[in-house]
Amino acid sequence: MSVTIVTRWSTPDISAAMDILKRAKAIQIKHGAESFRVNQIYTGQFTGQLVVAAVYADLVAWGSAQAKLQAEMQPLFAETAKLGGVLQERAVLMGLDV
Repeated sequence: MSVTIVTRWSTPDISAAMDILKRAKAIQIKHGAESFRVNQIYTGQFTGQLVVAAVYADLVAWGSAQAKLQAEMQPLFAETAKLGGVLQERAVLMGLDV
């Protein structure tokens, strides 16, 4: 059962945010993420915001990555905050096999 971590961010500088997200992707993949995607919302209430999704194979893979990710992602979160980026929402999704 896969685990997908989805976050929604607002940022005043998409270009600078993308530079940070490229580094975040490398860190997430290094620690076991199967994929890491970024999408920009183009319609509705959250137009312009970014949706980031990291997918892990299962709870074990996600859980074992958490301690390692904490230390490496903190500087990126600080950099994001400095440029004015704000975490708006976070959800943990459990995949279902059908």
